[in-house]
Amino acid sequence: MRGFSIDFSESVTKYVPPREKVWRTIGEPRLLIIASYEMRVAVEPLSPSSSRLTISIVYELPRSGFWRIVGLVLVRSYSRSCLRRMCRDTQRVLEVTSTVRA
Repeated sequence: MRGFSIDFSESVTKYVPPREKVWRTIGEPRLLIIASYEMRVAVEPLSPSSSRLTISIVYELPRSGFWRIVGLVLVRSYSRSCLRRMCRDTQRVLEVTSTVRA
């Protein structure tokens, strides 16, 4: 990312296809804005033609130093950006899935 090295691994902690997926960073992730995170995507059918999508992120800021200050300043816009991207990606997958089933 813009000349900075990041390194992280993730593990799925809950998977209920096609309704819910939860995953989190494992080990000691090397990220910039946040230290670690857990993300959740859940799809709740409301009717045959509509669903409710819930996406969440729980994160920890870097513990100290310069990156903690950067995290404090940028974490809201960064997490919103991640959540928006996930909403778009999930919508695309759901649209393709519903088209294939029809």
